[in-house]
Amino acid sequence: MAAMTPTSRHQFFTTARQFAAALLLLAACVTPLAHAQEMVWTVAKLLLDGKETSELTGVGRRDRSADPLARITLKQNDKLPPGAEIAVPPRASVELLDANGNRTMLYPGSRIVLLHLSARGARQQMMEGRARFSISKALDYFNVNTPDRFLATVKGTDYELTLVPGKSVEFKVAEGAVEVERTGTVRIAQDTQGQPREVENVAEAESLKAGQAKRYDLTQAQYLREFGNFKEAEAYFRQALAEAEKGADQQRIQRARESLGWMLITLSVYQEAASLFQRNLEAARQNTDEAAQADALQGLGVAYAELNEYRRAITYYEQALAMRKRLFGERDHDDIAVLYQNLGVAYENLNEYRRAIAYYEQALAMRKRLFGERDRDGIAVLYNNLGVAYLNLNEYRRAIEHYEQSLKMQRRLFPGRDMDVIALSLRNLGDANEKLGDVAAAAKYREEANAMSARIREREKR
Repeated sequence: MAAMTPTSRHQFFTTARQFAAALLLLAACVTPLAHAQEMVWTVAKLLLDGKETSELTGVGRRDRSADPLARITLKQNDKLPPGAEIAVPPRASVELLDANGNRTMLYPGSRIVLLHLSARGARQQMMEGRARFSISKALDYFNVNTPDRFLATVKGTDYELTLVPGKSVEFKVAEGAVEVERTGTVRIAQDTQGQPREVENVAEAESLKAGQAKRYDLTQAQYLREFGNFKEAEAYFRQALAEAEKGADQQRIQRARESLGWMLITLSVYQEAASLFQRNLEAARQNTDEAAQADALQGLGVAYAELNEYRRAITYYEQALAMRKRLFGERDHDDIAVLYQNLGVAYENLNEYRRAIAYYEQALAMRKRLFGERDRDGIAVLYNNLGVAYLNLNEYRRAIEHYEQSLKMQRRLFPGRDMDVIALSLRNLGDANEKLGDVAAAAKYREEANAMSARIREREKR
């Protein structure tokens, strides 16, 4: 994982898990609408136990992430605006018809957020369960994404998506083709110091055609690709960009630039990375594609933060944050939480610890709303970073409290495993306890951290 840290105590993730935006890359283009109020989803059909009905009771609905899920009676021909979240009760199914004539069938137990709708296309986020998407009208985009960083992009097709949160996501294509884009991690066996490294926010896509199905396991961390060293990885992503630029697929070109940009940040080639993100920003502005603009702005923010230009980084983060809030209709999304987190790290680098804490707390609250009681590495990281901020404010007991929460969650996430992030938390606890005057506790944590790091290094030599 590429790290940009004010001190070695930090864990710095930049997206919807680590390194960048996000939960995933959104390929949509957004334009202002003269009659936005007309762009809605209509309840076309309601089923209970397989039989049509004119209304359904017990349907969950909320229009903002912070609102509780209200149980309502949904009626045929009801209108649902962008931003609405719908949860279908057991035994029931709901078919939605959008203003462009495309259909979404939600099966029992499914939950979806209707993010955006315009004459150019639609964007929806599947939260759980099974849904069928039937796209009959050719649009600029019809995108469905998931919190686990998958994006399905189609232009005229029929397919199903089944999501079991934290376990699996499956695509089944009935007609046409679906491009499934995954944003994840690349592993490099040895960096310039002979240590393993990870690069986040790398995107790859594959096309599924009619009759094809694919299931992705979410229970275990998986690498998109693995390389022996930085040279191999850099050569691969440079070649990928060269190949993409031979064609006219702008989405593929932007994806290749972005992936190379994150690789270069890991290699500490920050100026070239910034240049790639800037080119993506210019292209996205030309296409009035706010989602791609937000991705590029976030990349620019990270690049300039790595160059210690924190005020400039903050400007880019704030622009990206404003765009993401518009894209998600002020709803919670991990891409927004990531930007709050990045702003926190930037302000902490500027020694503005209270301001950093405020951003960390916003990110933490949002992730808890998004993921409930589930352990997430992004939540563990925020507890750790809050600990660092409180340590810098000499509030040692509060620092220890947050470090301990981070450590407990990491151990649940990686049971019985030696991990660098766990060793880091142990060292942070050692530092905080020493500041508090508990020398014995400090020595105990440091001894455990050093032993774990030694085992990790020994394992990597094999």
